[in-house]
Amino acid sequence: MSRSWIASLSAIFLFPLAAVAGDLQQDAAAVFKPIDASSVAAQVKNNDVTPAKVELGRKLFFEPRLSKSQLLSCSTCHNLSTGGVDAGPTSVGHGWQKGPRRAPTVLNAVFNVAQFWDGRAEDLKAQAKGPVQASVEMNNTPAAVEATLRSIPAYVAEFQKAFPNDPAPVSFDNMAKSIEAFETTPIYSRIAGYVQEYRYNIGDRVKDGDILIDMWIPDLVQAHAQKVAAVHRAEVQIEVTQSVLRAAESRLLTAEARIVSARAGVRRA
Repeated sequence: MSRSWIASLSAIFLFPLAAVAGDLQQDAAAVFKPIDASSVAAQVKNNDVTPAKVELGRKLFFEPRLSKSQLLSCSTCHNLSTGGVDAGPTSVGHGWQKGPRRAPTVLNAVFNVAQFWDGRAEDLKAQAKGPVQASVEMNNTPAAVEATLRSIPAYVAEFQKAFPNDPAPVSFDNMAKSIEAFETTPIYSRIAGYVQEYRYNIGDRVKDGDILIDMWIPDLVQAHAQKVAAVHRAEVQIEVTQSVLRAAESRLLTAEARIVSARAGVRRA
């Protein structure tokens, strides 16, 4: 069978598939629209998203002092460098307890009809309050969180800036509103915009896609690389410490053997 004949048959059989793929692309474009600021804002209720509130929410999202142990933050279970989730089968919280489920992603979570796997929170600000108080997660109380934040002058100033009309801006409710504001920022929607603009043209360089690759992914990769490097350095330090301890133990055993030998010699004498 000649090559031209094979090429003709291939074109005949593959043409319908290409047509179907084109139809699917058109159907998808009719249902799924690019994510922009207006579509995000439409999902947020009773919480004006302002730059000051977003910046405060960003800091609170990574703030371990919101937890009772001061070791855990929102980012512990919603790691932005790993898709907005953690790496294990279930999330680990206060006292190294394992939760019953793995944390859901925070990427584009503002578009969820409800929050948590069982939908028990109506929006992101309601969701933000849950893990802070859950005994298996951050195990803290609203009063303790407020006391901690009020003890930090920089946070007091940022709450006043983010909530200028609130006579008592440093509050548990405003903490949750700030975190919600941060979780609705466009940084979370760039992957969706990238997929929408890429349009299956794997070999093409699309403007929005380039912005994503040049600005967002390297930041996450760099952060992840820094974390891996830090862990590696810690592991090396542990190995060095263990080696030193083993050498010290060996010297102690040698010294102990010499003492026992010396004592035996004294008794014989």
